[in-house]
Amino acid sequence: MNKTLQGYVLNALIKHPKLRDSDTQLSAYIWLQYENTDCMAITGSRLLNLIDDKQISSIDTISRVRRKIQSEYQATRGNIYEKRHQHQEQVKEDLGYGKL
Repeated sequence: MNKTLQGYVLNALIKHPKLRDSDTQLSAYIWLQYENTDCMAITGSRLLNLIDDKQISSIDTISRVRRKIQSEYQATRGNIYEKRHQHQEQVKEDLGYGKL
């Protein structure tokens, strides 16, 4: 995992709680603040080319880093994380996990 990107995402999640529940907003923030790319000022095809050429991080990569951080640092979790995990045991039971 890219330690620099991990630091950027951790910093963003701590400083801006609203980014904890939106990978789209988090990605735009990372691109603008740390990768010097204003996604609002370029075309969609240019943005995709930058991602494809690995000049900026993809939304998938940023999302993966966010999930990893949120699994390790409770203070970075948003409302959606908590709601999703509240029902985890019931879903496991409904799917038959843990039954012999």
